[in-house]
Amino acid sequence: MKVETKYDLGQTVHKIWFTQKEYFNKCVTCDGEGWIPTHSEPVKCEKCNSFYGAPYPGRIRGLYPKAWHVDCALTVGQVKTESDADGMVAKYMCSETGIGSGTVHSENTLFATKDEANTECDKRNSGV
Repeated sequence: MKVETKYDLGQTVHKIWFTQKEYFNKCVTCDGEGWIPTHSEPVKCEKCNSFYGAPYPGRIRGLYPKAWHVDCALTVGQVKTESDADGMVAKYMCSETGIGSGTVHSENTLFATKDEANTECDKRNSGV
């Protein structure tokens, strides 16, 4: 029995994800330096560089509201089909996210082109 799936092995697909994206603004306290000059030694900026291992000194991190975004392009490496009450459901594993013990991607979050993925994100974000 041959089962038709939307995507084939080796095909490039575009993943969409419901998440928050981050953005960074230049810190106005230290003018983006991460340090404030003093007469003796520079001091860490309390606003952007005050905690241990600050990943982006000089920049203030913010988050956009949660929304659907095009995440990345992936290469289909494994296709699994399962039967449920609605019929056959295809699940995909991709080379970039692990085959066999990686992420299982649902067909409704994968798209053949980036344009299709962006269109779907716009549709989902508008509430349609």
